[in-house]
Amino acid sequence: PLDPFFAYIKIALVVGIFLACPIWLYQLWMFVAPGLYSHERKVVLPAVLSASGLFMAGGAFAYYAMFPMMFDVLVNQMMPDTLAGSFTVDNYLGLLLRMTVAFGVVFELPLFMAMLAAIGVAGTWRARPHDIAYGTGRHIGWPTGQGTRTVVGVSACPWPGYAAPSITA
Repeated sequence: PLDPFFAYIKIALVVGIFLACPIWLYQLWMFVAPGLYSHERKVVLPAVLSASGLFMAGGAFAYYAMFPMMFDVLVNQMMPDTLAGSFTVDNYLGLLLRMTVAFGVVFELPLFMAMLAAIGVAGTWRARPHDIAYGTGRHIGWPTGQGTRTVVGVSACPWPGYAAPSITA
């Protein structure tokens, strides 16, 4: 009887996380900023804006591109015909919200690596086109089954676009 109520709470929580993203990223930055040098602090505004955009882009990618395909693979291709799928609102929303937030966080990694490279903590290397092709092919090639390969392949599509700038910073 409480499933619809908790569904609204979960949706409000994740929407709040995404809408408040610039605020909590700025607060996180302000916590770290006192320990940095002045030349490292100059990246505050670009970093917060980039991080907000990447987090929201990751959530949108998960919601619009990944989740429909993933759910189709889980329900139609991986579930045996002898089983009947029964999904509750709580299970469906829990999976959707975890995927959305997880993709938002994963889309932050290129910015995090670029910032580490900019302040000298992480080394940089020049990505050659075959390095990016190898990484994408390796990401797509390991799963078994056509449905799983499709989901992993779609999740790998943005990888060259956001991995190349972060490793050549």
